[in-house]
Amino acid sequence: TTQTLSLLLLPMCGFLFAKVGRRFLIVFLSWATFGAVIAVQGGRGLHEVAWASGFFIISLTSTIVPVLGQAIIADISERSVGRSFGLLESMFSLSQIITTLVIGILRHEEGNFAGPLDFVGGSLACR
Repeated sequence: TTQTLSLLLLPMCGFLFAKVGRRFLIVFLSWATFGAVIAVQGGRGLHEVAWASGFFIISLTSTIVPVLGQAIIADISERSVGRSFGLLESMFSLSQIITTLVIGILRHEEGNFAGPLDFVGGSLACR
């Protein structure tokens, strides 16, 4: 599955964190996720590779971003890494709950995934 492949690529991403720079990766991953959401939004009308790649990129970024966020927090505040990580996880959980509720509401109102995909793509592009 795409999630398994994403986990297998995690060590390579760790190498990229050290060589390319974290700020560049944050911007790159945000734009890559935005492009992936657009590809998924296009549905099966796109080439099969583009559509499947969209799901893979979304899966990869959902695996990498929490690791990248922890690495950034560790560099900023070494004395209070535990507190910073706890705050990060709390905010992440809250945003997951809000995102899940909004996606459910949009899915229920529209009857398809067009609204939720627009919401996810727009929120990721604004980061």
